[in-house]
Amino acid sequence: MTRVVRLRRCAVNSTREGKRAASCPVYRRRRRGAILSTAILPGWLGVIGLPIGVALLIGTLEFVGPNEKDGWVLAGMTVPIAYIGWSLWLVALGVFLLW
Repeated sequence: MTRVVRLRRCAVNSTREGKRAASCPVYRRRRRGAILSTAILPGWLGVIGLPIGVALLIGTLEFVGPNEKDGWVLAGMTVPIAYIGWSLWLVALGVFLLW
């Protein structure tokens, strides 16, 4: 209940001043990802998703730069594992969202 009142007060302050209130939590810059900052999903699910995202990013570099002709061996081995991990992570995310 306190948070709702605080948010309403920020909205009133921002309309009176004609600009956003710097102390209002709605306008603060987000420092964490959406999955890590929500109470709906467990935090470990977001933590597991971070290295999977990095592995997918490495996989996109397979045919970039000097490796354009033959491909980068590390990225070539990472891609299938990363996509399997991403698929399992998406299934787990769906289960927790529906649960």
